[in-house]
Amino acid sequence: MDGIFGVLGHDLGEGPLSDTARVLGCVPKFTLHDPVFALAACASGRQATGAASWATSADGQLLVAVIGAIEEAAPGRVGQVALEYYERHGPGFVQHLHGFFAIVVWNARERRLLLCADRCTGVCGVYYHEGTDRLSFGTAAKALVALPGVPRKIDRCALEDMLVLAHPVPPATLFAGVKQVPAGCVLEAVAGRPSRLMRYWQRKPGVFGRSGMAEVANDYMAALATAVARASASHSPPAVLLSGGVDSAAIVALLRAVGHERIVTYTLDTDENDTSDRDTAARVAALYGTEHRVVTLGGASSVDALPAIVWHLEMPAPHVHPFFRLCAEVSREHDVVLGGYGNDLVWGVAWAHSQRAPQTLAGRAIRYLAARRMLDRRSVVRLLPGAAATDDELAMRIASAVPNNCTDLREDAIALDEGLFGDQRVMREIGAIATAAHGLWVDSPYNAANVVASAERVPLDARVGATLSGKLELKAFFKAVANGQRLLPIDVIYRRKQWVRSSLGAWLRGDLGARIERLILQGPARDRALFDLAVVQQLMEAHRSGRADHGELLTMLAGVELWQRLFVDPTTLVPPEHGIAM
Repeated sequence: MDGIFGVLGHDLGEGPLSDTARVLGCVPKFTLHDPVFALAACASGRQATGAASWATSADGQLLVAVIGAIEEAAPGRVGQVALEYYERHGPGFVQHLHGFFAIVVWNARERRLLLCADRCTGVCGVYYHEGTDRLSFGTAAKALVALPGVPRKIDRCALEDMLVLAHPVPPATLFAGVKQVPAGCVLEAVAGRPSRLMRYWQRKPGVFGRSGMAEVANDYMAALATAVARASASHSPPAVLLSGGVDSAAIVALLRAVGHERIVTYTLDTDENDTSDRDTAARVAALYGTEHRVVTLGGASSVDALPAIVWHLEMPAPHVHPFFRLCAEVSREHDVVLGGYGNDLVWGVAWAHSQRAPQTLAGRAIRYLAARRMLDRRSVVRLLPGAAATDDELAMRIASAVPNNCTDLREDAIALDEGLFGDQRVMREIGAIATAAHGLWVDSPYNAANVVASAERVPLDARVGATLSGKLELKAFFKAVANGQRLLPIDVIYRRKQWVRSSLGAWLRGDLGARIERLILQGPARDRALFDLAVVQQLMEAHRSGRADHGELLTMLAGVELWQRLFVDPTTLVPPEHGIAM
């Protein structure tokens, strides 16, 4: 994986920088040394779009290093364009940029460091640790803990969040003391002074269009078509992750509409009995004449990727192995692929699923928990000794993670879902699994700035509708527009998509379950006793007998143990071998 990392307060010398680069699996392509500053920009050579890039001013006093893609920059000019924007606009330059990126700026004359996060922080994050005499930073948390002076231990509060939500609540990470620069923020640091966090962007209430809905719909679809054309302009043939849902199907239709005659589509076969997603994807592929390829998951052996998943994601994720397998196959032929990610949240999916939660601004965190909770508080208390007895502290962290600027409860729910579930799960998995692990850049036209702005013009009442039977119709506006423009067959537009799942629960009742049990109940896991092992044993027995399905939870616990073995136990961090038995 590509990366940028360094230290303010000390010049580490070449040795520690090279050692840290090896942890990332890359080599330093650019290094800068100053009496109070050191930086390395590293490239693995695996990725084109999103690769690390850098540029220096004519006088050599200004360095801008970037990882990711900027909409305002053509491929190959990302670092140079970021530098030009800084020279034109000063420290506030980042508010004029859009895309998925992390930017490090070093002003040697002022001894000033800027760590700039984009508006998402999921695909490309930037992290930091403040010690007594230095500030360490990097575009991967594991790069920080590989540097001298940064402790390697688990943050128990973040671990609680992981069990409840399957992601830490930012700015926390699983690494104690390592924080993520929040979305829309810049961390400014000057040697010898405390750092300060400055916000240049925050989610604001949408500016609903005053024009008729027909004009709003036409503007939205025009913006989406433009984004699709731009995302595919330099990739022939364009490739698409075709899931069987309306979002990715619409991208295929628009690719054909903007003139692409040859399109490659990929669908994952998860070995499930319900083949409706796979069948619908095949139908869309046939309708538009794509070169359609079905990637088989490979059964329980796909979970052998769990150590690699934890290594790249830097946290456990029991549900990601199907995506890991899909990206591994697609990356054999492509370095960029289009996907339909990001088109659920803006239409109010989380708000629709949290109608029973308190409908007050004070209950904003409770609504998010109602929509996205993985494990109830009682189970967390039983499993994790010393865990908080209530959700109160978690609710405070959730509420403070995403600033509240919306008086409409529906729009506030959308902002929370985008800032937490969207950034910390969906986009983070894309950045870690597709890009970091496989050198594959996933470009989703739904996240383009002009498409997001067009979607935010849609009145809230039009975003979620109702079927004739009174059930919620998610993404009602988007589906109506796709249907009105005859983009896809109506049954493809309105069918209910099945989320990608594997037979994890069944696999854990066989040999895989025995391997997971040894991992979380024996050896180092038994000695560290992070979890109540008697409770873990009860979960295993209930799952094995079929009385309950704890597949994802048990795999989550296995991921936590792997995290400890990868990032805490070793003297030197080393990427894992393939396979759960470590």
